[in-house]
Amino acid sequence: MALLQPATNNYFGFLPYSANGIDAQINAYPVSSSEGAIAIGDLCILTSRNTVKSGSSASGTALAANVIGVAAQFFAANAGSTTITNANKCLIYDSPNQLFAISDSSSGAVGSSGIGLSYFVSGTGVTGSTGVNTTLGRSVMAISGAVQASSAGQVMIQYMHPCENNVYGTAATGAASVRKWVVSLRTHQFVPVNAVDLLTT
Repeated sequence: MALLQPATNNYFGFLPYSANGIDAQINAYPVSSSEGAIAIGDLCILTSRNTVKSGSSASGTALAANVIGVAAQFFAANAGSTTITNANKCLIYDSPNQLFAISDSSSGAVGSSGIGLSYFVSGTGVTGSTGVNTTLGRSVMAISGAVQASSAGQVMIQYMHPCENNVYGTAATGAASVRKWVVSLRTHQFVPVNAVDLLTT
C-alpha cells in the first residue's frame, strides 16, 4: 500500500493492521450535529452524550476522554444530527484487540528503544501538516515520539512495521528517522450497547 512507505514522513493516521488474518471489527456510532470533521484513520473518543468525535489533542497531552477506536470513514463537519439515523453515524474500528499501523513524526521519532512503551498521539497535525488531508479525507495523526508517557499515552508500540525491514531510525527529530510502527490502543473504552449499531460480531 502506498501509505506504508519506509523511512518517509507521510502521515496517514491509524491504519488497521492484522498479523493473523482476523477481520477488523466495525460498528456504527452516532455523531452530533455540532462536531467537526472526522477523518479516516482518526483516533475517536466518546462524548458525554454517547456520540463520537475526533480525538484531536495537542501533541504531548492526554485526550479528554478514553479512546473507543479509529474512524473507518470520512465524516464531514456538522453532518451529524440530534436525531439518530444511519445517515448520521460514523463507522469505527472499535475492537480493543485491533492493532494499527501508524507513523512517528519528524518532530519526534521513536527509535529502537520505544518498543513496548506508551506514547501520546499528535492529533492536530505534525510539522508541515494540520488537520485532515482534504484530498484523501485521511487523518494526519502521528505518534508524538518526543513524548513518552508510561501511564497516559494513547498507544503502545508493539513492534516496527515489516515495511521498514528492521532498519531503525534514531529517537530524534528529522525526517531521516521517521518510521512506521504497529501499535495497540491503551485507553480503550467499552460503550453502552444502545450507543451503537452492531454491524459485526
